[in-house]
Amino acid sequence: QSPSVSIWKSHPVLKTLLKPRFFAYLLTLATLQGIGQMYIFAVGFVVNTQIQSSDDPQKYNQGEFQSLQVSLISIMSFCGRLVSGPISDVLVKKFKAQRLWVIALSAGLSILASRKLISLNPNTSTTVSNLHNISFSSILFGFSFGMTFGTFPAIIADSFGTDGFSTIWGLSTAGGIISVKALSSVLAKDLAAHMDPDQNSCIKGVRCYIHTFHVTQLWGAFAVSLSLLTLFIGYRNKKVRHHATFTIE
Repeated sequence: QSPSVSIWKSHPVLKTLLKPRFFAYLLTLATLQGIGQMYIFAVGFVVNTQIQSSDDPQKYNQGEFQSLQVSLISIMSFCGRLVSGPISDVLVKKFKAQRLWVIALSAGLSILASRKLISLNPNTSTTVSNLHNISFSSILFGFSFGMTFGTFPAIIADSFGTDGFSTIWGLSTAGGIISVKALSSVLAKDLAAHMDPDQNSCIKGVRCYIHTFHVTQLWGAFAVSLSLLTLFIGYRNKKVRHHATFTIE
């Protein structure tokens, strides 16, 4: 085997791309990235359809409510990034646990946020209650999104080292391009299915996006399951290595 081929196979980026753990991280991050960024894109439509479905749309300042959601998402995303570092460090240093528990929690929050957004009966819920639900969901989605991106770079560095980190992290986030597009397509079809041909926006309240956020709940459950599976495999491998070391000694 030529030296050039040997050097290429030992390249840190290529070695990482050949590891199953990398693909587990890629899928988990793509899933949560898709949920978070789709919601950021969709929240304006969600607010609009709630207000337009009310008895008196002029009663509500749509621009004010939409701006509120953007602010809540931004602030909570910052808070999520701020607290995720110390939390994950405590998990690793004090409890000898994996940082991936933070990602499992983040995925769980995305499920809760999705459920809250569509929790009221679409036939009987009030506009004010639904707008409050949107704000609560924005808080959870923003915090979850911040925790994900505040923790995952450290997970990548811990798992694969810092050699080639920039390239590996960039590749890890590439899956979001597909997931965001897929969920945005689900939302677009959901809105269109509840609109009459002569309408410019959906005016049926929760019904306009209920399917979309049932889908995000399933995606969140997938992210939780994949995180827990990766955690289990990590703990098992660690136990096997510890047993092998103990046997040798």
